[in-house]
Amino acid sequence: MEKQKAVLYCRVARLSDEEKEKVNQVARFKELFGFEPTEIYTDISKSGRDNNRPEYRRLIDDALSGNIDYIAVKCLAKFNRNMAATIKVLRQLCDNGVGVCMMNENLNTLKQISMVHDTLIELLGRTAKKHQGGQNNG
Repeated sequence: MEKQKAVLYCRVARLSDEEKEKVNQVARFKELFGFEPTEIYTDISKSGRDNNRPEYRRLIDDALSGNIDYIAVKCLAKFNRNMAATIKVLRQLCDNGVGVCMMNENLNTLKQISMVHDTLIELLGRTAKKHQGGQNNG
């Protein structure tokens, strides 16, 4: 892939997890893209169901403003756990030519949109089941 403005989004449960997660995800990002992200957006102690996470909002706003070509995220659950909101945001990003790469699922919205849609529904369903019963720490 040619070098574009590709960024990394991290969502971590605790401040103590932030540095380790960034190091791990930057290494994975470099494997996929061949270079380091131009910026890292990080939300700490924010639920994946909260669409008003400060760095998530800034990320989406920057992407829709044309300042980002690709967003890489560890996995779909770290990006957003609200299925309707996820599908809406991914459509907006795709319509604006912004790709989202879910590294653990090895999915790229600009290359595999129909597969991404099917996988989204499956993964979000599994995530919802996993976090039922009061274990909703984001």
